[in-house]
Amino acid sequence: GLPSFPTRRSSDLWELAQAGRFMRARELSERYIAAHPDSYVGHFVLALAFHYGEANAPRTLYEVKLARQAFERRYGAEPTPNDPWRWHARILEELAQAEGDLDHFAEKLAVIALKNRLYDPDQVAARAWPLMKLPRYREARFAARAGLHVGTETETGIGLKSLCALPFRAG
Repeated sequence: GLPSFPTRRSSDLWELAQAGRFMRARELSERYIAAHPDSYVGHFVLALAFHYGEANAPRTLYEVKLARQAFERRYGAEPTPNDPWRWHARILEELAQAEGDLDHFAEKLAVIALKNRLYDPDQVAARAWPLMKLPRYREARFAARAGLHVGTETETGIGLKSLCALPFRAG
């Protein structure tokens, strides 16, 4: 979970999303946002409901952008360690995913670069697929190989999958 909930109600929304109860999370998030339109938690949970509950990439992107805007209005684009920066990091991760789901590969790379600049650990191999789709094959290969050296299961998996796909994409 993520710390620092602005209200108990927003904590309830997050718990629904974490439990995979996306239909209920959507219903309650929509009501919560109607009463609190500047709730970054409300918009973020609604984005998760659209993404994981409905596979609705355009609505996911719309809501996660609203979550980012609401968060940054409150804490700025570069939150301090005293701010609930984990929310911002997670919002940026979801934003990158949504951009990629809609084939907005340059935008996905920009969001990954921003997240990597602000927060650790860096997403290294995650750059490979959008680079491959642009097509910037040399950079994609470098990102995939670099991901293998990070040492995490996620980075290794993404790196290996990307290296397998590169020969088919690059021809």
